[in-house]
Amino acid sequence: MIPAGDTVLLAVIAANRDPISDNGHLSFGHGPHYCLGAPLARLEARIAIWTLLRRLPDLALAVPYADLAWKSDHRQHALTRLPVTYTPPPSFPSGSTDDPVSSCDAVPS
Repeated sequence: MIPAGDTVLLAVIAANRDPISDNGHLSFGHGPHYCLGAPLARLEARIAIWTLLRRLPDLALAVPYADLAWKSDHRQHALTRLPVTYTPPPSFPSGSTDDPVSSCDAVPS
């Protein structure tokens, strides 16, 4: 029990760090701690990545991987920036069957 008034510090960088099995990645939990939104999150990520790579097939890092700058603290381990290069895609006419998300109201075209 955490007493009323005590400070609680969330350390996301410590998430998914089982001392018995350190698999080194953040996931959606397991067993009673399994995230109910995991299937939706995985589907959304799959669609977003597929769409990004389909629309920008030449997407690439603009700098060598070794030159990427990382920010690490008690809350996160993340890139400070992610410079990329790509060729802008042609505009899709509204309702075009070439654009897989043009008919989705939730995604602007």
